[in-house]
Amino acid sequence: MAGWFSEIWNSSQALDTVFTVTQWAMAIFGFLTAVAIVISIIASNRANSLKDETWLGERETLQTQIQQLTPRRLTPEQKVKILLALPRQPYSIRITCTMGDGESFDYASDLMEVLKEAGWTVEDNGLSQALFTGKPPPLWITVSSADEVPPAANALANAFKAAGIAVIGQIDKGLNPTQVGLFVGHKPN
Repeated sequence: MAGWFSEIWNSSQALDTVFTVTQWAMAIFGFLTAVAIVISIIASNRANSLKDETWLGERETLQTQIQQLTPRRLTPEQKVKILLALPRQPYSIRITCTMGDGESFDYASDLMEVLKEAGWTVEDNGLSQALFTGKPPPLWITVSSADEVPPAANALANAFKAAGIAVIGQIDKGLNPTQVGLFVGHKPN
């Protein structure tokens, strides 16, 4: 073994070959190191991107859960929009909320206060409570007929729309033609 090494060590041609091979080896290893660094950076960025996507998905889920748990209340901005959209007419309205549902009662109270502030009269000296069968809508306006909708119902629907509050209309044949009802059901999930 020592003879083989001394032959290479004492031969300039053999040493040139060894030098060339080691330079190629360093170049190849340098290239592979650079490729490994690039792959490492790309993998790290992708992992961070996946973490961000996961975090954003979890954040959206949490925001949805918070929204579902947060009771409906009129914001100051919604109150202003409703007040600006409602005509200053002495309209009368009957407001009913879901019996035994504190969230429904509080939201109905908010709506009642803003309507009173706009000069509307709330029938029965305040809120009524009722039990509903099935799954009632979260908020709806009732009139006696779709053919003759009282101006108060249209004004109320437009004011809610201006405030970004979803409301539907329903027919209640038990109402007189000029009467308008506002019903506050359970908060939707």
